[in-house]
Amino acid sequence: MNHPTLTYSIELPKDIEQILEVDFWVYTHLTAQLLQPVTEAVKFTSPVSVFIEKGTVEAEVNLLNIKAVAPCIVHIKPGDVVQLHRVSEDFDASFLVMSIKVRDLLLLSLHDAGASPAARLDPVVNVPAALVPAFCNFYASLDKLNADEDHPYRLQAFHHAILAFYFYTAHECYDYRTGEVPRPAHFRRNPLVDRFLVLVQKSFKEERQIEFYASQLGVTPKHLSRILKQTTGFTAADWIKNYILLEAKVMLKSSTLTMGQISTQLNFPSQSFFAKFFKNATGLTPKQYRNTPI
Repeated sequence: MNHPTLTYSIELPKDIEQILEVDFWVYTHLTAQLLQPVTEAVKFTSPVSVFIEKGTVEAEVNLLNIKAVAPCIVHIKPGDVVQLHRVSEDFDASFLVMSIKVRDLLLLSLHDAGASPAARLDPVVNVPAALVPAFCNFYASLDKLNADEDHPYRLQAFHHAILAFYFYTAHECYDYRTGEVPRPAHFRRNPLVDRFLVLVQKSFKEERQIEFYASQLGVTPKHLSRILKQTTGFTAADWIKNYILLEAKVMLKSSTLTMGQISTQLNFPSQSFFAKFFKNATGLTPKQYRNTPI
């Protein structure tokens, strides 16, 4: 499967996927102006951690609305689809991209130490104002390490720097049990909704029927749709359709796949069936949508 190639007006490698060939990559002082060209949904293929020092961003992550207000951290997982809606003019952020291999090693180390970051459940993590200078210094040090490609222990230094910073400082942002760090207002605690959204994100290409999801979750289709409608404003069928549509839009705008290939990957019985579905949902044919200027 071809992964989407993303293009930005900042000094990223010529092909964004080159980032995946290295263990980590850091960019500091990402501004609203630099994000202006990003108007379409973007599907991420690597773990990304964004520290927002100033400003506000409103976006959708996997079709769920989030509002990240500085100071905070936004965690993006591989496979997440992000659609930016509004970025404040004073926005200033640093972001860290790491390979899945490095991410897994870090999570293993955290697990062995008994730590369980809440970011696994919620993409936005608030940062107490008193810790902002420490976060700024931390990302600056990672940026310096990132630039030192000839350092013989570069990866080891990165790995231990992350762990040291988490256990000495950042852990305070993830422990809601202390009561000192408030939960974001959009944080969802309905276990059924959370499990459904995880399941539909993994299975929407193959499974279109609500009965499948209800069976996997051990509830009736009627109960599942009722809880989803009450909690999110959308039925199960709405969520499944929207995931298919979002994936189709990402493929059309961010890949060179043909209409037939996209239709096959999204498990439509034919290209014409896919085209009809897409036009009913958007008012445009897939070709018209692909050719529409960003």
